[in-house]
Amino acid sequence: MFEEGEGLSSDLKFAIEATYDKFAQQWDLEVSKPDWIAAWSPFLKSFTVDEIDAAADHCVKEFRRPPGPIELIRLVTRYREGKPLSAPIVSRLERLAYLLLTSDEFIGQDVSNAEIRDACLIAAAISDKKTHAEVFPDGLTPETAIYLKNEFAERARMFANVADEWQADASEGKGYWAGTFARK
Repeated sequence: MFEEGEGLSSDLKFAIEATYDKFAQQWDLEVSKPDWIAAWSPFLKSFTVDEIDAAADHCVKEFRRPPGPIELIRLVTRYREGKPLSAPIVSRLERLAYLLLTSDEFIGQDVSNAEIRDACLIAAAISDKKTHAEVFPDGLTPETAIYLKNEFAERARMFANVADEWQADASEGKGYWAGTFARK
């Protein structure tokens, strides 16, 4: 298998092993080195040693946690394309939230952060109801309605917990949200 170097050049195998070592030194990885190499080699086998090393070094310097495969692949691809590694890796949802928070309608107006928060919650609640109407065109049973309200609250709690991590990153000048947290 890949942990034995089968199918990989020795240089590439070394780069993947070195990436594991960098990540293990920085973070407590919950997987053994052979298992990690076996899992990650298929994702990284089409990249060069320099590309993998550059992306891994960037992760160690800039991330609070080890990257997932998609994140590392995006970084390695950016490096290959000559794009800056420091550009944020964000989801479509994060981008939508960012656009809401940085809208000219909010910024520079007499609108408090609490008002923005509540406006976003109103928009989320209305979008949630519209989603339910699409999925359940005949309406909801009372039990389903309660379940979906609880699920909505749990999603809000999940994003509140993730926001703690984003705020911690921002306090170090890192991450997509650094500028947003810095604003008054």
